[in-house]
Amino acid sequence: RVGLDNWKREFRIMLQSMTDTYERDFATRDRLDIICAELQQYIHRANLLELAVWKASCLLGVHESPTSCLMKTTMSEILDSAALQSNAKDPNMYSADNFKKECRVKSGAEIIIPGVLSFLEDEPIERILQEFQSLGYVATTNHQDFPAS
Repeated sequence: RVGLDNWKREFRIMLQSMTDTYERDFATRDRLDIICAELQQYIHRANLLELAVWKASCLLGVHESPTSCLMKTTMSEILDSAALQSNAKDPNMYSADNFKKECRVKSGAEIIIPGVLSFLEDEPIERILQEFQSLGYVATTNHQDFPAS
């Protein structure tokens, strides 16, 4: 978790520095705004993926088999199941907060998210270049001009 939290914090600091930068040149400011918007969408995707991984971890934490966990769809249903299981073992030991924290730590998000985002990392760059080209900031390039490697 520490690595993922550090990455998100560093990402936010970088975005903040880009948005706080004063640019007298309007074209440069436009480019920075386009880049910031794409990076914000990228971090938003990472946050959604983290939530999905966390929920899956909660589902698997309650059920023995992955197929039986498909019946529970809301977090309250998941927490109710966890409480029932915990109360069967020790009625005084269950805490919804502790269950969610434990699932978050055990989710494996710090491994899953970088692996998934590595497949998406070129998409923001391609959209930024398309936006720059549409605004005339970058000349349109023909990919056939480049030799295949």
